[in-house]
Amino acid sequence: MPHSLFGLRVENLSSDLGVGTGSGRGALDRGPVEILYEKLPTYVGNPLFQTETHRVFEDHSTYDLPQFPGFRLRATGDSIQLEEGPEGFAGRLDFFLLFLVVGLAGTHLHRGNLCLHGNALTDGESALAILGPREAGKSTQSRCLFERGYGFVCDDLCAIDFSGEKAQIHSGVPFMKLWHQSLAFFPSLAGSDYAKLFDSDKHLIPIEPKRFRQGCHPLRKLYTLDTSPNITAPTIRELSGMEKLTALAEHLYKLDLHLLLPHFPWVLKKLTRLANGVAIAAVERPGDAEFDWSVAELIDRDFREG
Repeated sequence: MPHSLFGLRVENLSSDLGVGTGSGRGALDRGPVEILYEKLPTYVGNPLFQTETHRVFEDHSTYDLPQFPGFRLRATGDSIQLEEGPEGFAGRLDFFLLFLVVGLAGTHLHRGNLCLHGNALTDGESALAILGPREAGKSTQSRCLFERGYGFVCDDLCAIDFSGEKAQIHSGVPFMKLWHQSLAFFPSLAGSDYAKLFDSDKHLIPIEPKRFRQGCHPLRKLYTLDTSPNITAPTIRELSGMEKLTALAEHLYKLDLHLLLPHFPWVLKKLTRLANGVAIAAVERPGDAEFDWSVAELIDRDFREG
């Protein structure tokens, strides 16, 4: 059975998403895209800009990690080429998912779609997204909402397009990343040995097929996770005007706005369109707060009543 990855139907991946070979065909909002597993040529040419891990050109992007030699990718608007390294992806689900998600982000960039750093869930009619910096608790709060009955859409990368009248968010890979200390808060996760992400204390939690909501979902509201030393209980504050645009710009996936804007000016236009068309709220929590189910309860109530 084909898998749907950010709107991309991939025919050739096995059920554990870890040992696919050959090529797969699928569709995003701009037609078919191909995933290839092959050795890449030496990177050549001058990029528009680059970071420690990314080299972004006008029509493609490349990505590699210096600490993991041999694992590289090249993404265009129509294809993702994955070089698997000397031992391939066999047994390394973490490598495979990381490179696939980053590749899909590159494909979306070169197709003119926005990529935000966050998680998304759906109530069956529309989706909500939870944005925040690293270790802000995005996945933990998403798991709380998942336990309250929401369907899983995506983790880490929220790919948003405007091919319809309203913003839509694509489903992602059916895995959620949770820190080890978070597992204790969820009895449904107790007693299982989950794969880890690289050598970190973060686990890859598979999403059961019946709870994974494949396809494209209308995006109704975004929540940003913030902390404040001046409050004693979680609160939700609706954003407006430039606050909304600033919040979105702070949560672009992997690449900062100041790098993108000189070369991809459409990013600001689509951020503005998203800010104008979707409700955005800041979820403010005490700065020293430990895990608290009330944050997810607050988001749940606000979304259902909104």
